[in-house]
Amino acid sequence: MNMPGMSGLQLLGQIRQLEGENQQIPVIAVTANAMKADLDRYVAEGMTACLLKPFKEEELLQLMGSVWEADTDQESAAPSPEKAPLRSPLPPQREAMPLKGPKAAPALNGYSLQVYEQYAAGDPAALRLMLETFLSSGRQHVQLLEQYLQQQNWQELRELAHKMYPSFKQLKAEKAALLLRRLETEASATAPCSDWIAALQQEIVLVTAFVAEALKEAEPSTN
Repeated sequence: MNMPGMSGLQLLGQIRQLEGENQQIPVIAVTANAMKADLDRYVAEGMTACLLKPFKEEELLQLMGSVWEADTDQESAAPSPEKAPLRSPLPPQREAMPLKGPKAAPALNGYSLQVYEQYAAGDPAALRLMLETFLSSGRQHVQLLEQYLQQQNWQELRELAHKMYPSFKQLKAEKAALLLRRLETEASATAPCSDWIAALQQEIVLVTAFVAEALKEAEPSTN
């Protein structure tokens, strides 16, 4: 829903103003925002359905299939060329999948590799790549947080927080995720952003240590 240049709702508004059948093109809101009120609002404003991040490939395919089926059913049943907007139900809550990867690293402050291990699906190289990517991007993100704060560039700060949020949420770093959510939604000249970022940096140090230790344990044995 948060995209460069315009929001998902702005894009949706442009699509719904198109002429003819293109006006009813199905649009799925992909978002990390799990607030039910916001999800209901997206659908009320014309989204066909919502998909929460992080998601699995099969979840996206299943939702697209159900949207396509609903659209086809409406076309065959509707007596009028004017179709009512689609209103697909929100996808059901996902059940935890059994771990297919290596044994989960011990939790620190509630942190967990469960989501990463599910994505890796038993591939140690894939797990290492995700952990390495988190560490490398994390260093850059910390620098950008400080830079945008000093510049009082609230728009870039909010977008960066939105980008960082899923990774920390996937690791069950709930305090960091909460701080990022505040920055994403409330960053401004009147908000205590410096305090939030200072607290966030402390959390990032802890999460980074957890990920670094997990990466060390995930390295292939040299024996």
